[in-house]
Amino acid sequence: MATSAEQVLSKSSLLTLEASVVTYTPCEQAAHSAVFSVNSEDTCLTLIRRLWLREVFIATSHATPTMSKPFLDSYGGQTIQQLIAMKDSHRIDSLVLAVEQALGGKSESELSEPERVVLAVEAMEREVNNGGYEQFFGNTPEFTGFLVHALELIGCPKVAAISADAIASLELPAQPDRAAVERTASELSDDARERLGECDSRYYANDESIEQYLFAFIAQHQHEIRIPHAAYNQSRQPTP
Repeated sequence: MATSAEQVLSKSSLLTLEASVVTYTPCEQAAHSAVFSVNSEDTCLTLIRRLWLREVFIATSHATPTMSKPFLDSYGGQTIQQLIAMKDSHRIDSLVLAVEQALGGKSESELSEPERVVLAVEAMEREVNNGGYEQFFGNTPEFTGFLVHALELIGCPKVAAISADAIASLELPAQPDRAAVERTASELSDDARERLGECDSRYYANDESIEQYLFAFIAQHQHEIRIPHAAYNQSRQPTP
């Protein structure tokens, strides 16, 4: 049965709304056309969510090319709001990395869902880009069961599907714990490695701007992301 949102808004009307939300310059259209594509199989509710994330994406983006901005070397005690405000002066990927570093001292039980999203997606980006999904499962197995959900939450359905296939390649038991993932990742068959290699290739060819979508998600959920010691660090700053 259709949900109330699906009864009110048809997919065609949402697609029309999506096309009219933002007017791009030719350069902006070329830069963002692939990132803002809509999967024709999405439900209306998913389209609503992706439309909202796209608006946040645009609001947190800047006309200056990302690679021309300086890279923030490391987290320096900023609040989450201060890190978000640095979007115009620093590379987005470095700001997302700083948020991950700031959250690194929190235990699993202390993490909110948005904080877990940041850590899971950043772990995937770091490990898969460095050594493929096999390295991700070997080094950060604790995120295996949460990764696909995290990617769906930030609006990256393509890499979520790739990651789901990579996880399926392990043939894990239902709701595997960290030890089960580590053990399986250390005893991969040749067939499993070949399937993971195919997932790696698809991941490297993926056109979704993961760090931009993750930054938009951070901005959207900033009040649920609590950086340890940030308030303490700020209180130690000299008063003007």
